[in-house]
Amino acid sequence: MTTLKYVGDIVIDSTGPLRKIRLPDGLYVVGEQMLIAVDSEEEADDIIKQLKMDLGQE
Repeated sequence: MTTLKYVGDIVIDSTGPLRKIRLPDGLYVVGEQMLIAVDSEEEADDIIKQLKMDLGQE
């Protein structure tokens, strides 16, 4: 099932693996049906690492 998230005029497919994306309004972690706004690349990396551990992917 495809999960779409809307950020302004942009539609994001939140399926698939966790990854970082940069949009006009900021940086996000997206994947596993989630879309999380973050303040920095470092925060994004930390969130991806923690979520992978929580999901049993690492």
